[in-house]
Amino acid sequence: MEKQQEKNKIIIDIGSEFVKAGFSGEEKPEFFFQSKIGKIETNSIMDELNSKKFFKNNLIENKEENIIWENVVERGHVINWDNWEQMISYIFYSEFKVDPLEYPVLVPETMLGTRNFREKSSQILFETFNVPKMSIMIQSVLSLISYQKTTGFVIEIGGGVTYAVPIYENYVLPHAVLRLDIAGYDLTRNLRDILIKDGKIESNEITFEEARNIKEKFCYVSFDPQEDLQALNQPNSFSRDITLDNGRTFSIDQQRFLSVEPLFDPSLIGMNSVGLSHLCSNSILKCDQEIQKDLFKNIVLAGGSSVLDGVETRLIKDLTFLHSDQEIKIFSNPQRDFSCWIGGSIFCSLPNTDFYWATEEEYQESGPSLLMRKI
Repeated sequence: MEKQQEKNKIIIDIGSEFVKAGFSGEEKPEFFFQSKIGKIETNSIMDELNSKKFFKNNLIENKEENIIWENVVERGHVINWDNWEQMISYIFYSEFKVDPLEYPVLVPETMLGTRNFREKSSQILFETFNVPKMSIMIQSVLSLISYQKTTGFVIEIGGGVTYAVPIYENYVLPHAVLRLDIAGYDLTRNLRDILIKDGKIESNEITFEEARNIKEKFCYVSFDPQEDLQALNQPNSFSRDITLDNGRTFSIDQQRFLSVEPLFDPSLIGMNSVGLSHLCSNSILKCDQEIQKDLFKNIVLAGGSSVLDGVETRLIKDLTFLHSDQEIKIFSNPQRDFSCWIGGSIFCSLPNTDFYWATEEEYQESGPSLLMRKI
């Protein structure tokens, strides 16, 4: 208990695919698990209301077939606030095993967050859980803090959405923020679709979680996709053997890089959008010319899908081609999948940040609109 009292703030980051939660001052989140809530399938409304809820945490994977899993967040937006509240309750009481009345809470929000998110999250945390104070901070700002920078260009590749975010002296330049609706979830789904289309597996042989594990372990962003395709004739140059949970074995080769190529070429999955490299270029060019040099030299990677092998080298190649007059520097911390949470941990330890925190007393006086003035 002494340890918990020393770490007097809690950071809870509920993303499109995963939850990261832990105490401030730590180097990484203590809890990391899928942001899904499971409910027993039932035909009765009362049974549904009273049924037990399941959580895909990092210790327990419930295998019951009659559990329906629901996302809490999709594309960076909360889709069911009851589920969000239940997730917060689970984090406080089952994971941390603490009384939320004693702990200030920091909640990151997506770059294009809504007034509704700030109002609903503050209402739940203050009125349901009675936290003493809370703060809402933009994910990309926290990610930049994790790199100990105040000016930079954050490429946030999460589970449900990708953002290109220029930040100058700790201030986001909102007019230049760009969004791409291709992220980790889409790449996993594309890998699964390609494996089925190429006859590697049947549609009922692989779960989404297995496809994600294959993506994370074996897939990579190609430096030059055409060159890699030509090299496929070389024996075993790309081939890797895969064994599924059901014992099914198969090999993958070009699927390793073609499955994630839509991040840089969205047309491959039928999307009419620029890819990641042009997204970054377009975003920086929307900024004042005098700060573009600083942004190109301070590009940072963040988010779970930014850890894909080859993202950094591909971006350097593409951006150097697009901007040969600029010096391109990309920073990629080993734990960049936790960049937002780590930045939150650092932020909670900084002095002179009271302005960014709303107390319960202030909330009682001003209501949910208070959080609009605190970020």
